Amino acid sequence: LSQAHPRLVDSVIHALADDVTVQAAADALCETCTLDVLVLSTDPADVHLAASISAGLLQLKPRLARAAAEGDEDWASAFTHALGQFATCAAKPLACASAGPSAEAGHLQQLIMLMLECMNHPSYRVADNLVDVWVSLQDLPMDQRAPEMRAPLYEQLLQVTLERCQWPLGDDNVVDVDADDGDFDKWRHQSASEVITSCLGALGATQFVNTLSRLLPAEPPATAEGWAQQWRGVEVALYALSAVNIELKQRLRAESPPSAPPTTPTGENSPLGGRFSDAVGLAREKVHINALLTAAFRLTHAIPSLGQQAVAGASGSAGADVSPAVDPHFLPTAAAYTGSFSSWLKGQPDLIEPTVTFTLFTAAA
Repeated sequence: LSQAHPRLVDSVIHALADDVTVQAAADALCETCTLDVLVLSTDPADVHLAASISAGLLQLKPRLARAAAEGDEDWASAFTHALGQFATCAAKPLACASAGPSAEAGHLQQLIMLMLECMNHPSYRVADNLVDVWVSLQDLPMDQRAPEMRAPLYEQLLQVTLERCQWPLGDDNVVDVDADDGDFDKWRHQSASEVITSCLGALGATQFVNTLSRLLPAEPPATAEGWAQQWRGVEVALYALSAVNIELKQRLRAESPPSAPPTTPTGENSPLGGRFSDAVGLAREKVHINALLTAAFRLTHAIPSLGQQAVAGASGSAGADVSPAVDPHFLPTAAAYTGSFSSWLKGQPDLIEPTVTFTLFTAAA
């Protein structure tokens, strides 16, 4: 269609820039991109088309910045909806043809970076529109991708996603529980978990675990003040571990590297590129996973003593509020983490008793 009508793409891009026609133009582009027959390949003609549309979408970066500055969520949401749908059908050109100094490769590279920037947009709806892109990319073999579309991209994507998953703070430095009228909850419980799982598949457990480890303090904070400065990082690490608990436990149960690519993205012909090709690599992953799970449990074990400090500070009154020491948004996530890895906990006798103490504290809080 674009070849028969060369000005069609320009017309759609122009319509996306207009506040009046943005939604109609986004709907038209999305309907076209979701056709079963429209999955772009790495053939030169498809790469050229993908680069041409990318160049047009990149022209709207100033408009996107203005929408963010003005709080124009409707325009930004419509634009990124179209951006996400296009990038999903153009996943192969974006992932595999974006290397090199050519102008076409440059447009594809810049569009990838634009999508990564959009993950940090103030609106969670905007970031949500791009989830399908990152999920669709996980089926493309890593050795066929441009170098920029391998681990470096997913390291950035994981960091941005984890930052967006931290509980937002209001002006008074306490959690803004009404942020985005529930968009934050939807983002965390539906969309972000898919992105985090894709990052685990692309990075492998060792690099994934190392990224999460940087969110945890070396030692549990001994005071409520110390905990208040660090609980959000700990909470989001526990959330991310819970999101991928099935995948991590599968790795821990594996007795040998898989001999054939399973459904999930591991194996020689998968995006992991044979990360499990030797038993030493698998053993290394198990060491890193076990170390992080242990460190995370030990941090939760510090919570009851902080709660007791809060109760003592309230003159020992029954049912004293522990929120000055432990933010109430932390406890449900920590409890979910404990439940997610309860089967793993059976093999860690030193952790069982303090975990029971923490669980009883959480139930009474």
